[in-house]
Amino acid sequence: MIVTHMGRSPLLLCLPHSGEQMHAAVGGRFSATGRLQTDLSWRLEQVLDIATQLDATIVRQPTSRLVIDVDVDPGKPEAVNAIRVGEALCPAMTLDQRRIYKEGEEPGPVEMEERRLLYHAPFHQALAEQVARLRDLHNTVVVFDCQSTRSRLRGIRDEPLPTVCLGTRQDTSCDVSLRRRFERSLKETSELSLDANRFVTGGYIASRYGQPERGINAMTMQVSQAAYLRHESPPFEPDRGLVSRLRQVLLEVMSACSDWARTRDMMQAASQSESALGTGFGQALDELAGLSGLTSLSSIPAGASTRIRLRTQSNTGQAPSDGEDHAKVESQAVLHKAGV
Repeated sequence: MIVTHMGRSPLLLCLPHSGEQMHAAVGGRFSATGRLQTDLSWRLEQVLDIATQLDATIVRQPTSRLVIDVDVDPGKPEAVNAIRVGEALCPAMTLDQRRIYKEGEEPGPVEMEERRLLYHAPFHQALAEQVARLRDLHNTVVVFDCQSTRSRLRGIRDEPLPTVCLGTRQDTSCDVSLRRRFERSLKETSELSLDANRFVTGGYIASRYGQPERGINAMTMQVSQAAYLRHESPPFEPDRGLVSRLRQVLLEVMSACSDWARTRDMMQAASQSESALGTGFGQALDELAGLSGLTSLSSIPAGASTRIRLRTQSNTGQAPSDGEDHAKVESQAVLHKAGV
């Protein structure tokens, strides 16, 4: 059964690869290497128990990605024909190209379709429902596809991965200002290394759900297991000190992303009043837009109804005349949404 926790903030944390479960009949066909399940996002859910503090929604797949990978598009023939983890719908080879199944025990097309119906489809139904629920609550939603991997793969990737790798489908699955907000916040709160759209470009989840033009921003966030595990090998034991440090960093970064989304909502609501209240108010809104990483309000569609309070105050404490260029304009926009 898909693990779901419903929060009310604009954040959704999706964990497609942290599950270990599989039917005994499947596990019995695994090789010794396959039974180790080295390519899972081991213990990542322990790092992301910050969801409660963020009031974030969680959608987690408890079934192992070696049974079926819910971050792979089942509609692509190459996903059905591929065999390697990260490329295959039902992988038969690990990332470092070792056999997952005993010889002759790999799943065929009929079994793959059964697994899709049993595990893949219900996961995406649950994820789509939560995205839609949050979109009803907020004009702007942020979906994190949260994954982790070994920092090194012998013979394939000898240099260690950056601590955090982001994939935004080359900024088509999320607003570029959100990615920049994430990067800036991580840099300000830690010395952890970061890469965007090079080692990780964004998977099926980011591609399917990311529609920034509709207010749904999705990105793949892959964390190096060296950042929170004592050893990147069985039993994949967490290091308490490292977990605590990484948890605090991600709490700060994701809080900044939540603030970005809320500010974006406010700006969308306020933008429809810009022309009615004049150029000076528009300039004040553009200054506020800069705080959330937005460059302009002109591209933001009018959203929900708003209540605008405009107060002008001169340096002398009296209402300024039309000609006073030292007047200070303060604006406050309050978003009204039914049921919120």
